Amino acid sequence: MPLWLFIPLLIAVPVALGMVTNNPIVAVVALAVVIVASSIIWAVRKNRYFGSERFKALRAEVASVVAEHNDIVGYVAEIRARGSFEVGASSTGQYAHLATFDNTSRWNNRRNRNVAEYASHVHNASLQIVRNASMEPIKYLMKYFGIKADRETLADVQRVAESISQLEDAVANVREREMVIAAKIDPPVFILKRYANEFWSQLGAHLSPIAVPYPKYKFQYTSAGGNSSQK
Repeated sequence: MPLWLFIPLLIAVPVALGMVTNNPIVAVVALAVVIVASSIIWAVRKNRYFGSERFKALRAEVASVVAEHNDIVGYVAEIRARGSFEVGASSTGQYAHLATFDNTSRWNNRRNRNVAEYASHVHNASLQIVRNASMEPIKYLMKYFGIKADRETLADVQRVAESISQLEDAVANVREREMVIAAKIDPPVFILKRYANEFWSQLGAHLSPIAVPYPKYKFQYTSAGGNSSQK
């Protein structure tokens, strides 16, 4: 029954009984019975939907896609941890973790406005080198990240390209399946309106963000005083 018709009838029935019996108590009791009965009816309809074969089939499909999605998320995290998609590395700051740095200025001068980042994919250099790298990125990438123009490096580049391509295909396939299942998620209106939290909880559609870890290289300049930085 449409909501716009159900609510007026819900109110009209007790009022009509009160007018027929000329007893307001009867109207109040009738209204209470209707309200309780309405809650029971909604609960019965909800349980019937969650117990239906249609919902069980949808939940099974979602569980399959979520498992595949999370497997890829775990694989991507493992790739990032191993640095499997990186070719070449910068040696600047290679041993920075062995030292500590403290600001001992008597005047408490701020020297941490811009802090240099030390990582294998980051090359800390002069401002001129950073600017030149923006104009000739391939040349400076090969020069400062130790990427040589030889067969061994070419083999590494091809390996990374093939691995990225395979991962892209896997991510695309999972996302396509997610879209197909999302189109199937079409529960009754009253489920989303009254039991939305329970619906999503029972469906189990909890996905972590997923992205292909493309290799990225950075040239960075940080002044000695930490007041200026460019990358």
